[in-house]
Amino acid sequence: MLRRADAAKASARKAAELEIDPRTAAAQREISISNARDASGKRGSLTDYGMLIRNQSDRTGPRIAAMRAFDELCHCAFAGLLPEPRFEPGVDTSAGLAGVTDARIAGLAEMQRLTRRIGDEAQALMFHRVYERRTFTWMSGQGFGDERALAILFLSAVDATARFYKFSERSKSVGIMEERLLPFN
Repeated sequence: MLRRADAAKASARKAAELEIDPRTAAAQREISISNARDASGKRGSLTDYGMLIRNQSDRTGPRIAAMRAFDELCHCAFAGLLPEPRFEPGVDTSAGLAGVTDARIAGLAEMQRLTRRIGDEAQALMFHRVYERRTFTWMSGQGFGDERALAILFLSAVDATARFYKFSERSKSVGIMEERLLPFN
């Protein structure tokens, strides 16, 4: 049954003229093919951010939206970092910095604001788990810490990202702290 499903995915990828590149995103991104009228209209998309969170009860709408927004931000901010084959020198007609697109500059600025808000460690966890689709076992093997602790820290990073994008409300603990520190506001 699994072989039949793998064969169906392989034929759908072949019909859509998609090739799997093991260098991109650690080869762990799942590609789903949405059918259009003909093979040239098929598109591959990255799916199932919910599978990055182990417990189903923790897979909330704001968390999935935050992971999707972070993934799109990474694609925007890191665009052009991987070398592409060039056969002719390109002509840069952008109004911004030479060789850097305006969308990438905006993405890098937003990434900097996000990192300032959630912290370097949380951003690194989000990068490895959401963008590169690394497992907690891999991260633990790299010396990031215990798998269980990484899972908890990852949920905290996702929640902080959701609050940054205003997908969820402010944490109750932060609200209580502000009430105690600033009772006259």
